[in-house]
Amino acid sequence: MEDFLYNALYFIEDYKLVVIFSFIGLIALFFLYKFMKAQKKAFKDKANQPQKKKSFKEIIIDGLKERVKTFGFWLQAILLLSYSFITSGLFFLILLGNFYDDNSLPESDDDLFDIWIYAIQDFPAYYFKALCFSSLKIYGFNISLVVYSSILCSYIFITFFVWFLKYLTRTRDIGANKKVDDLFGSASWETEEKMIKAKLITPNNKKRAFDKREVIVGRRGLGDFIAYAGQAFIGLIAPTRSGKGVGFIMPNMINYPQNIVVFDPKADTMETCGKIREKRFNQKVFIYEPFSLKTHRFNPFAYVDFGNDVVLTEDILSQIDTRLKGHGMVASGGGFFHSNLWIG
Repeated sequence: MEDFLYNALYFIEDYKLVVIFSFIGLIALFFLYKFMKAQKKAFKDKANQPQKKKSFKEIIIDGLKERVKTFGFWLQAILLLSYSFITSGLFFLILLGNFYDDNSLPESDDDLFDIWIYAIQDFPAYYFKALCFSSLKIYGFNISLVVYSSILCSYIFITFFVWFLKYLTRTRDIGANKKVDDLFGSASWETEEKMIKAKLITPNNKKRAFDKREVIVGRRGLGDFIAYAGQAFIGLIAPTRSGKGVGFIMPNMINYPQNIVVFDPKADTMETCGKIREKRFNQKVFIYEPFSLKTHRFNPFAYVDFGNDVVLTEDILSQIDTRLKGHGMVASGGGFFHSNLWIG
C-alpha cells in the first residue's frame, strides 16, 4: 500500500500540470452539476414560457432585469461565489504544495508525501493571509494577487458556463422555429409578475365589495386576493372535500354583485349565502328544486302567445314561399323536394 501511494505521488510530480487541471476541472464540473440540478426546478417555469428567439446579449440583459430583485438571483450569486472560492482554494493548495516541493532542502529527510502534508497544514493560514492582502510572494507573485485572480477567473468561467447552458436550452430550434421546450405544450403555472401585469392580484381588503365583474380565483397565502374580471372561462379542479365550496364558491357568492346560477345539490350554498345576497345586493334568490313541494316555479309556456294572429301567420308563410322560390326549391321548378325524403 505504501509503495502504491509513493508511485501515485511520483506520478503526480511528473505530470503535475495535467493532474492539476484535470482535478480542478472535475471539481468545478461536479459543483456545477449539483448547482444546475438544484436550480432545475426554478428554471423550469421560466423555460416553459412561450417567447421569441433572442440573442445571447438580450437573454443576459432580460434575465438580469427580471431576477436582480429576487431572492433566487442573490442565492445563485452567493453559490457561484462559493464555488469560485472552493476552486481557488484547491488551485492555491496545489500551487503551495508544488512550491514546497521545489524549495525543499536537498539534505532534508522529508519525502514527497511529507511535503504535501506540510502544505495541507499550512494552507489555511496562507490562504487567509492572501485574502487579507498579504505581501508574501509565491513564485515571484503576490499571493493575494494569485488568490483573487483565481477567484475572479473561476467566477467568470462558472457564470459563463451556466448562462451558456441556459442559452442553448432556450434557443435550440426544431423544424420551423419550434423550440424544444414547446414540443409537448407550453402550459405552466402563472408567475407573480404576469399576474400583476394582467391585473389579477387585488389588494387585500376584506370589507370592500367588488364593484366590477370580478371573480375571486385565489389568494396568495394570507396576502392579496387574486381576482379575474375577463370573459374567459374559469376551471376549478380539486379533490372531494378539499375546500372548493368554502374557498371559491362561497366567497364569490358573497362578493360577486351580478346574477349567479348555482348548482347546489346539498343546499349548503343557499343556506350560507342566500340571505346575505338578498340583504347585501338587494337581489331575489330563487330555489328551483323539482322534487320538492316548496320549490319556486317557472313555466316557460307562460311566455308563448297562443292567440290566432292571422296577419302574422300570413306574413310568415309569404316569407317562406318567397325564399323557396328564390332558391329554386318549389315543387314545380326545382329538384329540392324531389331529391330529398320528407317524413311528416
